[in-house]
Amino acid sequence: RSNQIGDEGAIALAGALPPGLTKLELSVNHIEAAGAIALAGVLPESVITELYLSVNQIGSEGEAALEAAKRPGLTIEY
Repeated sequence: RSNQIGDEGAIALAGALPPGLTKLELSVNHIEAAGAIALAGVLPESVITELYLSVNQIGSEGEAALEAAKRPGLTIEY
């Protein structure tokens, strides 16, 4: 939380999620649509049950990608 990783960090993180990770707290990190879309791309295969993205600027495009990738048991906080 509050590490200001931005899209670059979110994209890198999406490509290297540890197996078994169930909670990901990325609030206040300057993540925009590109970062959210990258995270959405790995959500279906992950075991993440809680994803926190509040106080970022993911916009409607990023939110739509995350909602499309959402599966039962996954909570996403914007």
